[in-house]
Amino acid sequence: MPFMTTQELLSQRRFTQENIRNLQEVLPELQAANRDRAVSTITNLIGQLDRIAAELAMATAS
Repeated sequence: MPFMTTQELLSQRRFTQENIRNLQEVLPELQAANRDRAVSTITNLIGQLDRIAAELAMATAS
């Protein structure tokens, strides 16, 4: 992950959370192959949230 300011990290976290919510909203309507892709994408986005949380923890540790 490239260096981001705390504000950029918070913004990225909100954007990622919104993407997860949007995917979860349409998940029941998706066909099998697309559902699998959406679940995989959600998993990847959750990983991004974990990395953002770690970066935020380091940014606020002092």
